[in-house]
Amino acid sequence: MPRSGLQTRIATAIAIGARATTPFPDPPLPPSESNYTIPGGATVCTTQAELDTALAGGAAVDIKVMNGTYSRATEASIGAAHRIWCESALGVVFNYGFDFTTRANWEFHGGKFLLPDTAHATQAASFYCALTNWGGGSNAKISDVTIDGAGVCYAGVRLPGVSGADVRRVVVTNMTDYGVFISANDYYSTLTVAAVSDINCSAIHRSTYGAAGGTAEAGLWLGNQCLTPVRRMKFRDLGWMGLWTGATCWDTAFSDIDVDDTHDATGVYIEHNTIRCSFDRMLIGSGIGIGVVTEWDYGTCVGLSGSHTLPVGTITVNESTAAFPASGTISVGNPGDTAVTVTYTGKTAFSFTGCTGGTGTWASGTLVLQNRNSLPAWQCSFTNSQINAKGVGIALDNGTMFPTVMGCTFTNCSINLGFTPASAILDRTNNPQAINAGTSNLVQSGNSFGSTPGVVYG
Repeated sequence: MPRSGLQTRIATAIAIGARATTPFPDPPLPPSESNYTIPGGATVCTTQAELDTALAGGAAVDIKVMNGTYSRATEASIGAAHRIWCESALGVVFNYGFDFTTRANWEFHGGKFLLPDTAHATQAASFYCALTNWGGGSNAKISDVTIDGAGVCYAGVRLPGVSGADVRRVVVTNMTDYGVFISANDYYSTLTVAAVSDINCSAIHRSTYGAAGGTAEAGLWLGNQCLTPVRRMKFRDLGWMGLWTGATCWDTAFSDIDVDDTHDATGVYIEHNTIRCSFDRMLIGSGIGIGVVTEWDYGTCVGLSGSHTLPVGTITVNESTAAFPASGTISVGNPGDTAVTVTYTGKTAFSFTGCTGGTGTWASGTLVLQNRNSLPAWQCSFTNSQINAKGVGIALDNGTMFPTVMGCTFTNCSINLGFTPASAILDRTNNPQAINAGTSNLVQSGNSFGSTPGVVYG
């Protein structure tokens, strides 16, 4: 997403200042062969030629790669969803990438990737990675790998639309776009992720910091629900953000997030659709520009004005319906509800007309969506954290877009900022956005704001 006016103002105003931090989050566990057991009977490879032969096989097998350096001029040629086990996590070195295109149940454990250039990385659609599953798949398992992209490769691990992905104990450095990318990037996706933990990413940025405009330059990019807590993350030297959540990242718990920078990046960037997620034990350093951003939606979503019982002939909303087609179907409901589908035959600037279908009573502020497009951040909680950012601790930003950030809680956190004036919490919740405590939708308690301003509205 483009840099918002808020970010631009803060980036031009903040003064760099160091402030001590307490390393209380649990650090990510490092890669180690002690974390995995190599199956007996695996095909043993001691040379690149032996490994090429094993990888080309059309039936999935376990492959044990012995310590040494393995080199190719291009990415690996893979014939099946093999399960690769390295003799040790750091003693096996690859200078090329692996693409398990659309395959299910492949695994990769251990190994150090030193990609010298993009020609040696995976090539599909110019996504230059060490490990990827181009085109989707399911149940990929990656653990205990270390990846260096020489500052020119795209991502360390890229799993687009891979249901059941399991990624643990991964170190990534020197990438242009992402350390670890796990997302269908699809607001209709029903895919889930099995596990993500112990992610350590650094030097994730374009040659000009921030050149991706918020669409990349992130340590961990997670766009689907994770069924187990996402724990122990460390991010340094970022072009835009440490952790990004969105798309269909619903009902996911995050904890032990350690992020710092010297280029005014955002610590944690929460975008549509981040719904009912929790963020606990964050340590955000004094080099970060904004500690946490919860961003509005800018898709085809609007909110109902007044209460309605469906079906009704007209549904009035509290934002413009300009983004919707002249006629079609809309979904009515709050995040997490079972949506009601309504057919409409016309619209005005603020109303859908000729509506039929659906039952139920809906309160003011209920979302109206075209084909379940994006939602803003809803009902997220932030707890037990220390934020030492330069400009704003947490920005709940309604902006001037369609629906807004709603139902968030901020509890038992310490915010100490390096720039004055600034705000520990910038509260733009509710629609229209909050201008005082009475119009705010944020619940906050038990927080310490140091000498900085506390809550600033609007």
